[in-house]
Amino acid sequence: MKEEQSTQPPEIPTTAERVPEPSRTYTEKQEKEEKNRRDPLGTISSAAFLIWAGVVLLLNNLGQIRMLTSVLDQLNVPEMWFPVNLPFVDPRVWQAFFLGWAVILLAEALVRTIVPVYRWNVVGNLFWAGILLGITLGKWAIIGPGVLIAIGIAVLIQGFIRG
Repeated sequence: MKEEQSTQPPEIPTTAERVPEPSRTYTEKQEKEEKNRRDPLGTISSAAFLIWAGVVLLLNNLGQIRMLTSVLDQLNVPEMWFPVNLPFVDPRVWQAFFLGWAVILLAEALVRTIVPVYRWNVVGNLFWAGILLGITLGKWAIIGPGVLIAIGIAVLIQGFIRG
């Protein structure tokens, strides 16, 4: 038997048929990279840090740093000790800077814990905020255990929310 030959040209597959669809499965590393790219909270936190640093330096340069250091005075925070004398920057300026930075980190950790869209590990933020508070306030007997308690609570909250 002879095979019938068709007079029609063979069908050429379309582009969609020729190109396989990209894989939609991500590795854990790829997921973290993607989340980092779409993390406006991290960008906002970084911008807030830069703005805070600029404000502190500007107030210091204009001789208006007393506006910030008065908060430290109201909290009865002892003056920070440096191993060397830094003539160009008052230790109270550094304390005001570190205190603001700690507040920014704590605010970011709070938002990341509460808002599901921005949920991410906050242990690092709490750790660094604790270090900055310890440097600023000089009350390690309270700050050290407080940091450990805050990290433990954050781990529990994240565990309950994920689980």
